Amino acid sequence: MNPYRSPFLVILAVLVVAILIAILRFDLMKPRADRNWEPEFARLTTFEDLGGGRWRLNNLRYWTWTESGPKETIWGGRIIDENAVTALWYYVQPFGGWDGIAHTFVVFELAGKDNGNPGGGAADYIGVSVEARREIGEAYSALSGLLRAYELSYLWASEKDLLTRRAVYLPEELYGYRLNVPPQTARAALRHFITRTNKLAAAPRFYNTLFSNCTNELAKTVNDGGGEDFIPYHYSFVLTGFADRYLHRLGYLGEPDSDFAAIRRAGHLNTTVRAIVRANVGASEKAFSQAVRAGLGAAATPGRRTSDDYPVTRR
Repeated sequence: MNPYRSPFLVILAVLVVAILIAILRFDLMKPRADRNWEPEFARLTTFEDLGGGRWRLNNLRYWTWTESGPKETIWGGRIIDENAVTALWYYVQPFGGWDGIAHTFVVFELAGKDNGNPGGGAADYIGVSVEARREIGEAYSALSGLLRAYELSYLWASEKDLLTRRAVYLPEELYGYRLNVPPQTARAALRHFITRTNKLAAAPRFYNTLFSNCTNELAKTVNDGGGEDFIPYHYSFVLTGFADRYLHRLGYLGEPDSDFAAIRRAGHLNTTVRAIVRANVGASEKAFSQAVRAGLGAAATPGRRTSDDYPVTRR
């Protein structure tokens, strides 16, 4: 029989050619910064070094969110002092009906008296959320995130913006915790996020569900800081909804021998944030963040940073 007429060989040949074309197309895809982005991803943040640990932050998002979407779409700038960073806060929002998949992001706390305010005052809070930068009309898909469908975005925003978007506009549950890290670790993380943010603005990268997602990009940044604060690789770098449990076992969240479920209950934020918005208690950024922390309870209480199960050592 003529092998070129074998249906099986013809089908196999077509599949091989299709796979080769797909691989070639995939390899030729290049990340870009000039797409027709969804408005919330339209601008990239950059930092200007002013010296002495002070930075000018350009394109900080200050949006106001309601249940139906953004109410005000303000982008602004501000000057921050890395020496004023005193704490690091961690937020987790499971989605998709399973706790194993979640979005995570961090917020830096900056003491008011050191952050360009000699007279003192309430602390400031700014956050960074590592996200899949979507074009208009695109929806997020974990599968698409493996296929270079999205660029990577380091989205900087006020804490009020980030929390109201997640707890008011989106339907999923939101949890927040203060991490057990010293100020020098939080400051090192900020410096490395600044470096990564500027590099990303200059040279776009693709988001990847497995290797460049919201959680493992955070871990990479902390690990880049050196020293004793290190997060060993763990399956929660991919199954991101388990990241807060892992941080608890490492001693970065509450006491290692404490009940994680109790800390998580204390860190539940949806009711708190919605009540603050309804009562207009948090009309200002600072007032909003203060009201949020008043509702966190045990989740805002730092503990020891040790763990017998997972010794935190640099590899």
